[in-house]
Amino acid sequence: MDIHYWALTGVAEEEILRHMKWIYENIHAYEDELLYGAKYEPTDNVLYFIK
Repeated sequence: MDIHYWALTGVAEEEILRHMKWIYENIHAYEDELLYGAKYEPTDNVLYFIK
C-alpha cells in the first residue's frame, strides 16, 4: 500500500512520518482484525526512514 502525504514547505521529515503513521494506524489498519481476521503489520515495521 502506498500512503502519499503532501506537506507544507519547511515541514520536517519526522513530522511527515508521524502523520503517515497516524494515517496507517487510524485509517488503513482500522478494525483490521475484526474485518479481515488478522492484524496488519505493526506501524514501525511498515513506516520508517531509510537513510
